[in-house]
Amino acid sequence: MTERDVTAASLIDVIVDHATWESWDAPVGTDPTDDGYRASRNRARERTGADESVLTGCGRIGGIDTVLVVSEFGFLGGSIGHDAGRRVVAALERATARGLPVLALPASGGTRMQEGTAAFLQMVAITGAVIAHKSAGFPYLVYLRHPTTGGVFASWGSLGHITWAQPSALVGFLGPRVYEGLYGEPFPDGVQTAENLCRRGLVDRVLAPDDLAATVARTLQLVTQSGRGPHHPTGSSDPSGDTTDSAWAEAGSAWDAVTATRADDRPGLAEFLHEESAILVRNDGPMWLALSDFGGTTAVVIGQDRRRQAAGELITPRDLRVARRGMALAADLGLPVLTVIDTPGAELSVAAEEDGLATEIAHCTADLIGLRVPTVSLLLGQGAGGAALALFPADRRVAASDGWLSPLPPEGASIIVHRDTRHAPELADDQGITATALLADGTVDRLVDVGGTDGIALVRTVVAEELAGTSKPVPAQRTRTPHRPRQHSSAAVVPEERSDDAAGASEGQRSSAAGGPEGRSGNAAVASVPEERSGSAAVTSVPEERSDSGASRRVVGVGAVIWDDADRLLLVKRGHAPQAGRWTVPGGKVEPGETLEAAVVRETLEETGLHVDVVARAWVVDIPGDDDVVFEVHDYVAEVRSGTLHAGDDAADAGWFDVTAMGELELTDGLIDHLERHGLMR
Repeated sequence: MTERDVTAASLIDVIVDHATWESWDAPVGTDPTDDGYRASRNRARERTGADESVLTGCGRIGGIDTVLVVSEFGFLGGSIGHDAGRRVVAALERATARGLPVLALPASGGTRMQEGTAAFLQMVAITGAVIAHKSAGFPYLVYLRHPTTGGVFASWGSLGHITWAQPSALVGFLGPRVYEGLYGEPFPDGVQTAENLCRRGLVDRVLAPDDLAATVARTLQLVTQSGRGPHHPTGSSDPSGDTTDSAWAEAGSAWDAVTATRADDRPGLAEFLHEESAILVRNDGPMWLALSDFGGTTAVVIGQDRRRQAAGELITPRDLRVARRGMALAADLGLPVLTVIDTPGAELSVAAEEDGLATEIAHCTADLIGLRVPTVSLLLGQGAGGAALALFPADRRVAASDGWLSPLPPEGASIIVHRDTRHAPELADDQGITATALLADGTVDRLVDVGGTDGIALVRTVVAEELAGTSKPVPAQRTRTPHRPRQHSSAAVVPEERSDDAAGASEGQRSSAAGGPEGRSGNAAVASVPEERSGSAAVTSVPEERSDSGASRRVVGVGAVIWDDADRLLLVKRGHAPQAGRWTVPGGKVEPGETLEAAVVRETLEETGLHVDVVARAWVVDIPGDDDVVFEVHDYVAEVRSGTLHAGDDAADAGWFDVTAMGELELTDGLIDHLERHGLMR
């Protein structure tokens, strides 16, 4: 089936598995009062065998139940009127209620002129039904047929998670005949074609009708497969995947890494996304968008193709918009995102500047940080400039052992510093751009060697492990920066006053206002630190446990004091010992290598679902524990930035309480005392 004019019924026969089609179309309920319009509809019915311009129903494609919305262009040019619009909306709503994917196959001249504004407004109703379907997390796929124009293209024809188009199909907003009638000249050739729209990024791929069923089936298999692959702990020390102590880490220089990642025969994104495991949604530019299976976990892959960039096709604002569209696709379908970074840098040109390169880098970075699905980034080779930065933030970060990340290629940095390129190798070493340096300072989580015949297979295995072990977003991880050298514990805690009953405090009395590590708190030793803070200048990275010259082990914790505009304090009710059933403020243990401020943000998010910004340090508490352990709790004042309050992690409940309500709760010992002492009680 290669001709452009394909009937709705014949297309259904080609796409849907044999004997699985079930029509959902109820009889048309209205009859026009206008004689001419009524006669036209009757002739259309006789000619096409269809009762309206749209057929809807459910059938299996590759064994997967799928709802189809198919235009019949032979029926009044596939135009959408009252009855056709209601039919489309009904099918979409039924698909949403049953949790089924939708494949829309429009071929239409737009809205039905005989019905005027009433028909025109059907586009709003259909768009609302599409948005509701996508918001519920179900796939909405589009195949644009010849021709698709007007309001149909400007509504449900342009809202697909993935959009394919028929070869040589006329696709555009303004019909050529209307344009010529209005302006007295024909519309330019080659503009409103499927192929041109694909080049412009408005269509993902041009696909023959005969190839549609297999492509749709594979796509639905990937996006609808349930569950995750077998769990492998992230950061595994398995030597097959972790090359931290490899010969490369010992001997390779930064310039060696730069040179290695530029080699012509180095494998890249094309090898990583081999055909058996992936659906290539877009691969006609330097930024690719794909769906790929990693050991049972389907991820949306947004990656940079090194070969197209090496040939001179660098990352442009349009390519970054492809990346952002991939993030939106993942968010809609609840799929994790894998970004693959391999770029010598974005295109630096007048056209890129005028098209908003800097703006797109900023929005791409922000979108990735704000995604509410798990994210993993893979630094596969080169990582130069904003094009690399835009794909780097992630919950987990994997890097090729010879990968590198820098503000500019080393030659560019050399020009800025030395006004020549000769110092590029020296600057590459000085800037700490290598993957091994990034691993050492906590910027990346894991290295993998891409060399050898099994290098790419090993990379896919490591990515599969990371995706399987990354169950929820952690915004603080996405925005982490290289941590500072660890300081001695005495630099982090400056005792100002000590409670007389510190040493003999009972378990219930060992409680800080912050809910400390594992919910512990107390009023044992307090250092007031009321200064305002800016950024992360006042915080340092701290280990989970440390010892002061053989003294007690110290376990570091954090907490957050947060008031709303109604003078209510955010509290959580602990669900686990030792404070089970008691109310305190959000907080918990600091993970190894994590900054204190990042721990506050992470713990608050995990326990309450709220994203917060830290605004000031409130106090530090030493809490003696069992077995020579001292819990060193750093408490912060924070404010809510976004999110919806709910109890999570080890919190049995969470809520906002004013002073009166707090008096009726079973609070952590010393909570109100701490708040009053440091002027935080309202």
